[in-house]
Amino acid sequence: MGTLREGESATDPITLNLGSNNLSWGATTAGGGFSANVSWAEVSHTEDASVDVDEDGSYEINHVGTLSPGSIQTFDAPGLTRSTSQLGVATNNATEVAVEAQYCEVTQTENPTVEVNGHETSELGQLTDGETVQLDTDPSWINSGTNRINVSLGDGTLSADAPQSEVDLDYQHESVDNQTVQYTAQRWTERYNVSRTWLSDQTSASLTIPFKDTVLSIRDVEKRVGSNDWTELQSSDYALDGSRLTVQLGSINKNTEVGVRVNASRVRVNNGSIHVQEATEQGRKLDTQIAIDEWSEDSYIQLPQREDNLIAYAYNESWSGPTDEMRVTADGERRLRLPNALEGGQTRIATIPVEAAPETGDVVISVGQPSATEPKFVVQPGQTQGDDVDFTFTGAADGTDYILYSQSNGIVRDSGTAQSPLTLSDDDSDETLQFLVDEGEVGGPDDDTGGPLTLGNAPAVAVAQAQANPLGALLVAIIALTVLLGAYWAAKRRRRPRKGWLGDIASFVSTEVVLIGLSIIGIVAALRFNVLALPRPALFVGAVFGIELLGYLLLRYFGYFDWKIYGAASAIVAIASTQILVPEAVEQLLGSNALARTLPLVAAFGMYILYRAVEGWRRGQVTEIVVGGSGGDDQN
Repeated sequence: MGTLREGESATDPITLNLGSNNLSWGATTAGGGFSANVSWAEVSHTEDASVDVDEDGSYEINHVGTLSPGSIQTFDAPGLTRSTSQLGVATNNATEVAVEAQYCEVTQTENPTVEVNGHETSELGQLTDGETVQLDTDPSWINSGTNRINVSLGDGTLSADAPQSEVDLDYQHESVDNQTVQYTAQRWTERYNVSRTWLSDQTSASLTIPFKDTVLSIRDVEKRVGSNDWTELQSSDYALDGSRLTVQLGSINKNTEVGVRVNASRVRVNNGSIHVQEATEQGRKLDTQIAIDEWSEDSYIQLPQREDNLIAYAYNESWSGPTDEMRVTADGERRLRLPNALEGGQTRIATIPVEAAPETGDVVISVGQPSATEPKFVVQPGQTQGDDVDFTFTGAADGTDYILYSQSNGIVRDSGTAQSPLTLSDDDSDETLQFLVDEGEVGGPDDDTGGPLTLGNAPAVAVAQAQANPLGALLVAIIALTVLLGAYWAAKRRRRPRKGWLGDIASFVSTEVVLIGLSIIGIVAALRFNVLALPRPALFVGAVFGIELLGYLLLRYFGYFDWKIYGAASAIVAIASTQILVPEAVEQLLGSNALARTLPLVAAFGMYILYRAVEGWRRGQVTEIVVGGSGGDDQN
């Protein structure tokens, strides 16, 4: 520091370490005295600073180490919100630190609305940062030419100093080709007529047609380009995949209209062909008339797999000895066989309200006399015997108890309460089953026609046979009635001179009763053997009125006509005829076993008619005693 005279002073900086320091001083000239004063200023550094942003007691921001005076460290504060009013700060060794929080106000996108030519579409609620939504629009909103797009955000309640909502909009629309579609459907058929105009040239155009249901075959596909004629496409030009048909159209020039007509079938004929003469409209109960074009022993009709896989049967067949059976497999395939069908023949196909679903294998089912209220059907095993089968009665009345009754064995196979619909189970054993309303009858109903023919079940067997073949039963009844009445009338004429057995036959045939009977027999025989084909309703009405008219003529002819007797007899005839021809009609009115319930009434009235007839006959017998005299002597 140099020489210091008396009264002088000097200052010199020294370096002190943190903690304790040892200081010593002295002079180079002996004998001189001096004094020393040491002073220092303490400077604090911040150590291990931490900040609690959301006041939850945990520190979201942490700095490990010291911060020298004037140094600044910047951290993100994810928990900082508009409601944050204070921050919690902590350091090591009670050092101090200054904390400054800064944030930038942003506004979330709320209720974005897009307007396309006056048509609005929107998303309610808020969109977070980076979130994307797609708004629904309609191609009809697009105009040819200029289109106006407006975007609206929020509801207008933001303050003036708040940042405005922002959103990115990605808008696009494409020009579409003109296309028109005509569609018609029936139970077994779907038809499409599609016209399409492409707005650009197509080198390999195709058209895809989605059918409503799975179709089993394509009857024909036709194409027309422009105003040219329709041409049928080859099977290689289209492909069917379940319910989708793809048609290859080749090269098409832009703005050229191309038409495609498709006739698809929901049924497929194996080793044969049919055509529909009278179709069933979509949504109605199946009742279709078909004509047989080609048929062989192994031919069958594969029916569509639908929501209602009902048991189908044939009726009004134009060939002799008609039989039919439907095979149902575990995977839902239904095959209707017509063993005796002939090419050129006609028949109608209908269903009963019963589904059959074997758990494994298959089951063969046939329908004799169809019924909608208590359906009956014949079950036979398929390729394997003993397969369990679920039978579902789709027409069962909710809340009603039913039994699945074996007509062949006279026992109840299953029972249950209908709950839209009703499913009862059995196996595929050879027997006749029927859904019956459970009326608590022990041992089953009294119309069992199974087993051998005995005196006890003969009436039931006769009724069953008449139901199975009503025209045949009617023909036998008329023949028997004609023979009895003709013989009676011919016997009344026996008082005339006889002309031998040929004369008796001629007298018998020439009676009015026999002539009327032969005429009726001819008509019924023509109906029975399909020489004359009439629809079932016309046959029913004609049969009822014919029987009524025949009864009127006979009663008038024999002089026993009485309006009270005739009215009651006509009512019984109408009920009996309806039971034979349309059993479900009487069953709906009188319940199950309607014929059995009315038999006592019919028998009682029949006895009354017989009594009146005998009384009338007895009153008509007059005993005449002729006494002759000559007024003279008797001559022997």
